[in-house]
Amino acid sequence: MLRRGLVLFLVPALAVRYGTGFAHLHVAAAGGLFIVGAALWQEQVRRALLPLALGATAGLGAAYLALHAVADTYPESGLLRAMVAFLAVAALVCAFVDRWTATSRRTSAA
Repeated sequence: MLRRGLVLFLVPALAVRYGTGFAHLHVAAAGGLFIVGAALWQEQVRRALLPLALGATAGLGAAYLALHAVADTYPESGLLRAMVAFLAVAALVCAFVDRWTATSRRTSAA
């Protein structure tokens, strides 16, 4: 199982590592779409799609702002800052939505 997950990760990671000028960008995009399809095959992921979409949208906004907030000497510095902003904001939004839906489920069950 771990080996299959590692292979599924490495295919779209090629374009991230080598940039958009990578010769096999379509292979990386197809691999990314395959991963999304494989994830959506599971019912738990489909149920969690709304919180994940909200978290990803908020995270992308934060990453965009973090990337363009400062002009860096090295592009990797801006990408690292954007990745941290994305992960932090997406995790916070997902945690907030989880708490909110759990509270609303408890309230409606009572």
